[in-house]
Amino acid sequence: MKTLLTFLAFIFCNCIYSQNCNCETFIKIDYIKDIKVYSKPKGKLIFKVKNDTLKEDFVSLTILKKSLSYYYVSLINEQVGKERKGWIKKSEPIAIYARNYGDTELNLYEKPNVDSKVKFKIEKWYNDMFEVLNCENKWLYVKLKTEDKIYEGWLEKNMQCSNQYTTCN
Repeated sequence: MKTLLTFLAFIFCNCIYSQNCNCETFIKIDYIKDIKVYSKPKGKLIFKVKNDTLKEDFVSLTILKKSLSYYYVSLINEQVGKERKGWIKKSEPIAIYARNYGDTELNLYEKPNVDSKVKFKIEKWYNDMFEVLNCENKWLYVKLKTEDKIYEGWLEKNMQCSNQYTTCN
């Protein structure tokens, strides 16, 4: 019984520790503080990155996998072009734009699956960044605050725009 419990705990911890995301995002373009990058969750600080708004050199990142409180990411300052990897806290200001241009409706789902229930239908395009709260298998769980409403749900890959310089239109 003890062996079975140990095995189940190992499987559970590994699933929580390293769930795949593979989502391209960016640090909110108006955020100018340092982003601390660690060797592992709760590990040693290995470097810092930040947006340079004067040079328009913004930090792009790909969320490769996640743990309970951290994302394992590949980061790149777009103008410098140097890619580095490490763990950042999920509380960092990560963002994405949506691709619902013109009359295209944007669905935010309850689960990261197009067969799940649509939580919100956004019928107009907003030129605002969506806050990234979670990720799973190329889906992003996002939040958008407008003047009169808060939208929150899972955004499918083909409706994501990770380009800080344009809105992918």
